[in-house]
Amino acid sequence: MLKRLGKIGFATGVLQASVLILCTAILPDTFGGMLPYRFYYVLTNSMEPTIPTNSLVLVKTCEDSTQIQKDDIIVFHA
Repeated sequence: MLKRLGKIGFATGVLQASVLILCTAILPDTFGGMLPYRFYYVLTNSMEPTIPTNSLVLVKTCEDSTQIQKDDIIVFHA
């Protein structure tokens, strides 16, 4: 009985995490604040050869600019 409850709990957790990640990827403005990561699409060749065009990238948000190091790739809003 405990094994079955454990499997159900694990499956529920995986489903919840999957839904949260999917919502963050599809609706970043609505769900973007829930996780410290955001998904972005690279639409042009401006990041090549490091990141190819049409790539999906996962970006970690940071509140403190001192976390940014030399040679880091950044995303910013003007």
